[in-house]
Amino acid sequence: MTREERIFQRIMAVFTDLQQMEVGDHRKIENEPFMALSLDVLADVPHGRIIALAHNSVMNGDLMADPDMQILVNFRPQKAAAMTFQNSYLGVYEECLYYDEGMLLSRPALQRDLNAFLDEWTKNIIDQGFVEAYADQEATDGE
Repeated sequence: MTREERIFQRIMAVFTDLQQMEVGDHRKIENEPFMALSLDVLADVPHGRIIALAHNSVMNGDLMADPDMQILVNFRPQKAAAMTFQNSYLGVYEECLYYDEGMLLSRPALQRDLNAFLDEWTKNIIDQGFVEAYADQEATDGE
């Protein structure tokens, strides 16, 4: 299994309804003692679906990303890849996969690095119980 396939499987394990979501839909998972995890569906593009996945907090009234990543999710083949990385506390914004005049372009070395981070982050999200928290939240929201 490739790293991109593993990332896809982990994202889908948490957000089981991602494929049925519409552009503009969002989810937020509360899972104490961890920061809430947010997912926003940003766009559907020829290469898949662009989502934002983020842990956010507030500092001095400002929303801080720690981290916030845009991810290109492709349901066929089942792969997901980092597009951007942002961490407000470090003052970092990086873009490794982007559109320019309709063409999907990449910065391969940076994409390898960001996919490695995303691979580890999604593993931590699973290990920290966000799958169970989302399932519990969905059951509560549905009642």
